[in-house]
Amino acid sequence: ACGTAFRAHFHEPEEPIFCRLQRMPQFCVRNFVEFVPCARRVNAIAPVIAQIFEEQHGAYLREADYSLVHPKHSWLQSHFDYCVDTGEYLVECKNYNASVRSKFEGTSIPAADMAQLVHEATVFGTDKVYLAVLFGGQEFFLQDFHITEDMKLELIKQMAEVWARVLTKDPLPP
Repeated sequence: ACGTAFRAHFHEPEEPIFCRLQRMPQFCVRNFVEFVPCARRVNAIAPVIAQIFEEQHGAYLREADYSLVHPKHSWLQSHFDYCVDTGEYLVECKNYNASVRSKFEGTSIPAADMAQLVHEATVFGTDKVYLAVLFGGQEFFLQDFHITEDMKLELIKQMAEVWARVLTKDPLPP
């Protein structure tokens, strides 16, 4: 509900992001700040990031507030931020401090973010994922990634090894 209300109040793409946030409906502010656990508060800006993506690409994104299970591996599950209304690709939204901007040069991104993109593409069954990042509330970064079948198979192999250790209570070496 907040995502829809949030989107309805933004009409000018040139407007600074923090000005957009100030017009967020008060019931959303109360929900995000008072009633949502701290770990989920960072998701409050995801609708703004998604809107910027929509404006730049002329695409409509659906909030993907659900999890899926891989069709062959029940232990492989994922939650997604947004998917395009055609279901062709995913959009992963991140809100990072400006101090980590240097880790995103060209097509290079942190390994943890790349692993997340491969994981989500594997479970969702797509080969295209966009990473949309807002740095310090001011700079928007967007990169699309083609996730190959080899990348997906390697992820499944590595995660199967980890999951097997979890099931047998045999921890990974430090």
